[in-house]
Amino acid sequence: MQASPISPDSILAQLGKILGSALFENATRSRALLKFVVERAVNNQADDLKEYTLGAEALGRGDAFDPRTDPIVRAEASRLRSRLERYYAAEGRTDPVVIVVPKGSYVPQFLNRSIEPEGATASGANPVPTHSRRFNRLAAGALAVACAAGMGIWVSQRFARPRESSLLQSSLIQFDVELKTRGSIGSEVGTDVILSPDGKRLVYVSLGVDGVTHLNTRRLEQSQTTELPGTEGARGPFFSPDGGWVGFEASGKLKKTPVEGGSPVVLCDSTNLVGASWGEDGNIIAALGGNALSRIPASGGPPAVILNLARESAMPAWPQTLPGTKLVLFTAIGFPGPNHGSIEALSLASGKRSVLARGGTMGGTCPMDI
Repeated sequence: MQASPISPDSILAQLGKILGSALFENATRSRALLKFVVERAVNNQADDLKEYTLGAEALGRGDAFDPRTDPIVRAEASRLRSRLERYYAAEGRTDPVVIVVPKGSYVPQFLNRSIEPEGATASGANPVPTHSRRFNRLAAGALAVACAAGMGIWVSQRFARPRESSLLQSSLIQFDVELKTRGSIGSEVGTDVILSPDGKRLVYVSLGVDGVTHLNTRRLEQSQTTELPGTEGARGPFFSPDGGWVGFEASGKLKKTPVEGGSPVVLCDSTNLVGASWGEDGNIIAALGGNALSRIPASGGPPAVILNLARESAMPAWPQTLPGTKLVLFTAIGFPGPNHGSIEALSLASGKRSVLARGGTMGGTCPMDI
């Protein structure tokens, strides 16, 4: 597909069609972000499409928005790109105008599908085989958890102790799970769907039509989904090692709640959770906001700072305790933003840090010996 001059009226008409689609109907932030970037671009104001402007104006964070500590723009831009791909693979597969928000930029591109060469895709990237476009099978308000769930089981099996792995005989399982909810899947930022350590249960964040998030759970062998009580405003869920509890942030507090139902328990204050991981030693490692990485007892108590990046003007995010080790994987995000961040490992025993990769975020374990 090649770029071609398209009239502003045609672009705005296409924008209206996308915003009126079932896929975008309840996607409040994706709608706001897409409308903002397209209208600014059409009005020759593409220079305004910077992370701060999008956060402060398009997503309503206001003048106090700080992209160094609040990754909402990057998270919502990623969701928007995914929704656009899904839209053009289904409802919009015959639309003549394609709107693309390229990776690494917030300035949209407008492409004329009528001159699309064979093998091009709506994302404007490398061709994607037709059989890989699984989003065609999704209805609005549902999410397919396919290969990611299979990989989660694979990882769980690889790190599980022998006595715990009797249910995980297959090295890889691929399947689709439809997560039905009254709203849409997702929250402001962070992980939206998590798989229990034994690979048997999902917990996910849903955003209601009232703009309030909740945690929901279902076992993979069952079709029933249950909303966990007392989880209004939840974000950033994470499982306990035994899968019996799920931690999350809501109303400025880090909390945990039993997955079988019950009342949430407050663990500590949390101003802006950007990832947490529940270790086998009974402690939670969390990025509670600001420049620090903290350790919190799973039973609750004051956070103890284990890493402070204030002198580096950086923020730690998305920690993950590595099974069977005293190491924590995390992302260090400095002033230039996540595209210039680094994935590091922190030793809980010595405090020593090791840079594993530069220019990446949200590192995770893979099935290999540590």
